[in-house]
Amino acid sequence: MDVKSPPPPSEYNRYDVVHVRLLAAAMSSTDWEVAVRNIVQLLKPGGALQWEEGNFADVRHLRGNVCCSVSAARFMGSLFRENLRENFSYGWSTLPQILSTVGFVNIDEDIVSSDRVPETRLALTKNGMRAIFAWASNQVDRCRLGSLTSEELQALETQAYQDIESGCYVRFDIHVAVGFWPR
Repeated sequence: MDVKSPPPPSEYNRYDVVHVRLLAAAMSSTDWEVAVRNIVQLLKPGGALQWEEGNFADVRHLRGNVCCSVSAARFMGSLFRENLRENFSYGWSTLPQILSTVGFVNIDEDIVSSDRVPETRLALTKNGMRAIFAWASNQVDRCRLGSLTSEELQALETQAYQDIESGCYVRFDIHVAVGFWPR
């Protein structure tokens, strides 16, 4: 479903819970309330919306030990963050207010760290790096990353994965907003 468009009428009032996650890169500042208003149509009275977003505006690649390298991972994380800063600077921080404006009740927000479970750090960091390089490859193909060539990007990708294998991991805050549609 495209949350920026109204759902088909056959989906109205059909769900007890709708879980949405990680759409910030695809959302502009004006899309968030529109999306919540569209999602409301899916919920049964008393239904819950849970929306999970990462604060990717503050994502950091950290050393997991004193011997690990981080240079390529940090460079690519910075490039990604700076180029998508506008998309990453809102939404996650305003969801509770938007839920209230739209009419949700019993709204709660929680914030957890992406690195809180050490056993998931490697997979989370690799998945994030895949997303960064997919985006970067698209940008290089369109000549949107300055003078960075495909060959340079490939070398950075190899080094970023070496950084990860050496112990580099990603850290960002995960914001979760939950609200209930009135009965």
